[in-house]
Amino acid sequence: MGQIRSEKPTQMGRQLGPDIVPSLPKNHQNTESSYFDIPVRNLQIDQTLEFDLYNKHALGRYVQVHSAGENFTEASKASFKKAKIPTVFIPTSQRHRYNSYIETYLGHILDDPKIPEIKKSTILYKSATKLVQDMFEDPTSSENVLRTKKMVKNTVTHILRGRACLASIIRIMAYDYATYTHSMNVCVFGIALGKRFGFSTLELNSLGASLLLHDIGKSEINPAILKKQGPLTESEWNIIKTHPAKGMEILKSTGQFDRTVLTTVLQHHEKCSGRGYPGGLREPEIHLYAKIASLADVFDALTTVRPYKNAIESFPAFRIMQEEMRGSFNCQLLRELILLMTSKNSMAQEDSQDDFGGDQLNESAA
Repeated sequence: MGQIRSEKPTQMGRQLGPDIVPSLPKNHQNTESSYFDIPVRNLQIDQTLEFDLYNKHALGRYVQVHSAGENFTEASKASFKKAKIPTVFIPTSQRHRYNSYIETYLGHILDDPKIPEIKKSTILYKSATKLVQDMFEDPTSSENVLRTKKMVKNTVTHILRGRACLASIIRIMAYDYATYTHSMNVCVFGIALGKRFGFSTLELNSLGASLLLHDIGKSEINPAILKKQGPLTESEWNIIKTHPAKGMEILKSTGQFDRTVLTTVLQHHEKCSGRGYPGGLREPEIHLYAKIASLADVFDALTTVRPYKNAIESFPAFRIMQEEMRGSFNCQLLRELILLMTSKNSMAQEDSQDDFGGDQLNESAA
């Protein structure tokens, strides 16, 4: 059942190739927008696929080659290889099934030495941003919470594999600001900083969850305010400033996040100068993870396109953070982020190195 099906050649069959069934399910549209493509290498051996697979021929016709509910076997993969089909197509109506499948087997994909790092990072990044979107739509769902923890573990594991993995994630980051991609960007920068300072895997998982969900409180803010292109009114700005507390309460209500995560989400807009919100805390009162969150949050916001501004390059952004925002950030953390971004171009060549070479963090650095 798992092999690409064949049938007696017809005139159309000869044109399309003997390994393909030139037929479509009843009422299924056969148009470009009805399908999205995936590499065959993403499909796991000896697993049941809950989505259909199609091949696209030179004539522009999509023909079914594998049915939902069938096991994808080694023979299935060999059939695709023999037919020289590296890419297959899935109906867009089944995209959610594919997303769920990829999320389930993400760890296996990231472990596969045959898949290039840039491809792994792309799959991880897209899966994580889709998950954040799902969390924003249903932030108290126990299933979404479990998915989040698993996604963070996969992200941490991937980054810990070496510099090439981190470099590849940074390379494919979205530079048009969106809440979902911003959350993943902040998560990646923060985990990389934590790794630089020798955080344990357990600590990185806790930090990663804090960062991926740092803006979850915005799920309760009017989207019209969040997407407003002009200046916010004082009233609107006061509403925006409620999102850290709202986020903490949302995560607290699930009973699935520890005090460190809740504190980080609450404090991620605090500044070492005492000019942040919601508590106006000064550096000694701010949790270390929240200092990392604040730094990564601002850096990503400056270097991505927003409705009201263009993106700024990394080093002009650092200049703004050092000069115009002087006193807002822990200086040692800021220095290490600068060093991290300075070295990102050489990360791929240094993949064999075991650690990023950062110092132990002195939290009192100012």
